[in-house]
Amino acid sequence: MDNRYFLRGEVDVSNADEQFALMYASSWLHSGDVTVDCTDLQFIDAAGLRSLIAIRDELQEQGRNLRLVHAPPFLFRVLVACGRTELLAPAPDRVSRSAPLRGLTAATGLVARNN
Repeated sequence: MDNRYFLRGEVDVSNADEQFALMYASSWLHSGDVTVDCTDLQFIDAAGLRSLIAIRDELQEQGRNLRLVHAPPFLFRVLVACGRTELLAPAPDRVSRSAPLRGLTAATGLVARNN
């Protein structure tokens, strides 16, 4: 059975532990893989990504999987820059993993911005 969790709004160091504690607890209610729907995700920082990877690792130890679906473009770019595209569910319209991304610097993987 598929277990779907919805990430919404902003996930950062101030709320990542709470968000992912709920996701982790929810994952124990079902025996199947966990699908994380990111349709309404507006932002995720390193703490959020670290938690996603930790949950994915835990699930893999149980023979289960975690997949992100409906990833917004910013999340896709971050996952490519971090080398974590394995978290994405396969999508036929997804940009090739080997295709270069416009706007990313080679050294940092981030777009330079002045605020």
